[in-house]
Amino acid sequence: IFLPGAASGLLLTNLFVLLGPPISAWGAERLAREHLGAAPPASLLAGLAFGFAPLATVAVLEGHVYYLLDPWLPLMALHLLRDRPADDRWAALHWSLCLLTTAYLGINASLIAAWLLGARLLAGGRRVPWGFLLISGAVGLIYAAVYLRGGGADRGTVDAASRLGSATLTTLLAWSPRIDMSRHSLAPAFGAGFLAMALLSTVAARRADAAPGASAPADRRWRLWLGLGLVCMGLSVGPWLEVGVRQAPIPTPLALLPSSVFDSFRFPIRFAWAGMLGLGMAAVWAAGRARSGWLWLLAGAMDVMISSGGPVRMRAHPAPVPEIYDLLPQAAILELYPDPDGLSEDLGFYQQNLSCYYQMSHGRPILERCLNTDLSKNPRRDAAREIHRLLLDDQPGLLPLLQSLRVGSVVLHADLYQPFERALIVSGLSLHLGEPLAERRDGGEWLLAWRLP
Repeated sequence: IFLPGAASGLLLTNLFVLLGPPISAWGAERLAREHLGAAPPASLLAGLAFGFAPLATVAVLEGHVYYLLDPWLPLMALHLLRDRPADDRWAALHWSLCLLTTAYLGINASLIAAWLLGARLLAGGRRVPWGFLLISGAVGLIYAAVYLRGGGADRGTVDAASRLGSATLTTLLAWSPRIDMSRHSLAPAFGAGFLAMALLSTVAARRADAAPGASAPADRRWRLWLGLGLVCMGLSVGPWLEVGVRQAPIPTPLALLPSSVFDSFRFPIRFAWAGMLGLGMAAVWAAGRARSGWLWLLAGAMDVMISSGGPVRMRAHPAPVPEIYDLLPQAAILELYPDPDGLSEDLGFYQQNLSCYYQMSHGRPILERCLNTDLSKNPRRDAAREIHRLLLDDQPGLLPLLQSLRVGSVVLHADLYQPFERALIVSGLSLHLGEPLAERRDGGEWLLAWRLP
């Protein structure tokens, strides 16, 4: 922040990564101390669940490090729960900071606020937090006006992207190495351990009610937070629940909403930020009534470290870059892959990520949009489709098309094609561009390269 150029950005990123999670954890731990009357080690579970949530790993891997610094979400809940006029303005300030961090956290904050105020109303509370509603409403309207004026609503149809950004049965609770290869770095939306500990709050409540001499009114605060966590789990799967590669997705209640809602809210999995706060608070309530609080904390730490795959996913896994790229001219490269049409999003993003990874080594321009999350807006894919059409239908016009794209070479990822397609494409490229400049099988791939005449 005090250094020029890239050095400043790197410093700021490192500060977010190093300081963001513990500061966010502090906010959640403070909420647990005051609202639930918890003390360490039980109160620390809230900090672990929220500050080091599985989505924190995603934020680091994708570069969205601003998500890591968010004590505002639990602090907003804390001030709303105090139910005092003086705290309404503080709650509005923290809600606004969530929104200004990212709209996704603003939506999470709005969900928590609606949940807490609705619970207060059902419990017989009559005071309306006008300060919170008016200030946050004004900030929200200004934000919406800036968003719409800047063209934020013009996002096109992204049904596939909303499904991609939703939790599935395979990404809801557990991480696997296949996730990072092509599923947009989807970690488990919720830690399986924290879900189990939160559900144990129901057992702890029954034991407390059945304890000899239990005449005091039952403490039902665990219901508030467990309910929030479970509702967010349901919201995180988005409008469609994917149950397998070959099974059709199952519609959820969110599918009743207009599809335009998901043109902007493309990653329902991010409801997990509010969900992990809810599960963490329910786990705190249960751990506070157990004799082995440190064991609960250890289980929470293991959930953070193992279920999310954090330590493994943070390691560098360099792949060899085929040497064929060193033989190409210093001009733009068009990479040719088979078209992953239909629902094969995994393969499409694998192709995109592979090309961008190779570019980090060879340094030549490519036709990929490396920060793209919508396969329908991929210039390389559009160009490859037209080239495939010309070659497979034996049509003229290949060289003028390549010249209009201003590329200097074409690289064919031959082993990904069906044999009959590969033969037609190789012969067609050789007919129009001459014999291949090079053919290599190193780096785990079979590549052929042509140089434009």
